[in-house]
Amino acid sequence: MRRENGERTARTYAPDDLCSPLPKPFATALRSGKMIFVSSQYPRDTSGKLLHKGSMAEQTRAVMAHVGKALKHFGADYDDTVKINRWYAGGVGIADFEAGAVTCAAHFSEPGPAATGVPVPRHADADVLIKIGVIAMLGEDGRRLPRTHVWPDSLWDWHVHLPYKHGLKCEEMIFLGGQVSLNKKGEAVHPGDLTAQTHQAMTHIGTILKELGADYEDVCKVMTVYQGDCGPEALNANLPIRASYFKEPGPATTGVPLPALAYDSMVIEIDIYAMKDKG
Repeated sequence: MRRENGERTARTYAPDDLCSPLPKPFATALRSGKMIFVSSQYPRDTSGKLLHKGSMAEQTRAVMAHVGKALKHFGADYDDTVKINRWYAGGVGIADFEAGAVTCAAHFSEPGPAATGVPVPRHADADVLIKIGVIAMLGEDGRRLPRTHVWPDSLWDWHVHLPYKHGLKCEEMIFLGGQVSLNKKGEAVHPGDLTAQTHQAMTHIGTILKELGADYEDVCKVMTVYQGDCGPEALNANLPIRASYFKEPGPATTGVPLPALAYDSMVIEIDIYAMKDKG
């Protein structure tokens, strides 16, 4: 990160022994200017001991406690969070999704951050059920930065109420929650159709960006998870569609195939970071 004049922003770091341990040289959390990045936290104490084996809810509480300590080190708290990414061990269906989602959401006031939750078959340690990373923003003078939240009427909802919003703008940064092809009851639209769901998710992205005074050309990074095997078939069913919404040169992009996503017959989720001048 650099300032507009090219000067590198000063960095400060959270202590290595504050949260779950990470291998060197990675930082538990760092602050660069108004941006705070917290590494994905694990349900382990500072010595590395696993906490609450077998309980998604309790492991989520432990992880969020780590996140809270990291934010507090920089003078921030949960409500300074602008984006949360939650990677939970599980498969398709609300049974795996709900316990951790509701427990995590309870830490945020409404309107909350943009959020993405993705099931993975397992973590590197099979006893770890959840890891959560966040991005927060706080004024360099320690004051909370104003933000704009949007929830367009045409968009989908989860099957349970969560405090997250589909889009959030803070200063020049824009964060979107992972966009999917669901209806307002949390049911898949175009069930199992990767091509149609990709178009639907990208349309939602355009709608959110427009309400925040931005468009596809302001997108800096695209992160996509989709249901499918490794190989060209599933990738070619969605990558050219995503690419068609951008002009050259386009944003940076990452695509990851997974065996299943959170909701039945939902087969793609697209995560966006964008930037637009504050005005």
